[in-house]
Amino acid sequence: MENASKALIIAGAILLSILIIAIGMYIYNSSTNSIQNAAGQISQQDISAFNNQLDMYSDRQVGTNVKALITTMASICKENAEEETKLPDLFLEPTNGGTVIEVKPTVADGTMQSAFNKAKAKVEARHYYNVVVNTCPETGLIDSVVIEYEKGSLLSEDLNELDTTYAGNDH
Repeated sequence: MENASKALIIAGAILLSILIIAIGMYIYNSSTNSIQNAAGQISQQDISAFNNQLDMYSDRQVGTNVKALITTMASICKENAEEETKLPDLFLEPTNGGTVIEVKPTVADGTMQSAFNKAKAKVEARHYYNVVVNTCPETGLIDSVVIEYEKGSLLSEDLNELDTTYAGNDH
C-alpha cells in the first residue's frame, strides 16, 4: 500500500510537470506570434516611410519640385547603397523631346551621383512635368520614377524599347 501511494504521488508530480511545460510553451508561442506581428507592422511602417519620400512628388509638378525629387532620389540611393530593393530607377523625358534619360543605380558611387546631376540639369524650372511612381509588387517599395515633360507623352511602349521595362528594376 505504501508503494502504491508513492507511485500515485510520483505520477501526480509528472502530470503537474507536463502541465507546467505545456503552459510555458503556450506562453512562448503566443509571445513569438506577437513579436512577429509587431515586426511585420514595423516593416510596413518602413515601407510607408520610404515610399512617402517619393510619393509626395506624384502627379503634375513644377520643374523646381522635379529637381528636388531627383535630389531626394540621389540621397536615397546614397543612403541605401547596400539594399538593391531601395534603389529606384529614374526615367526622365527632356523638354526638347530628345531621348529618355535613364538612371539605373546599382551602387552608390560617383558615377551614379553624376548621372542624377545630369538628369537634374535637363529639368527646366519654369516647365511642368508629370511624375509617375511605380511600385514593385513583391516588396511594396517604389522601384522606378518616370518624369514626363507633358502628361502622358512618355508611353509605356516607349519604355519597353528601353533596356529595362516600365516596371522598374525588377526588385
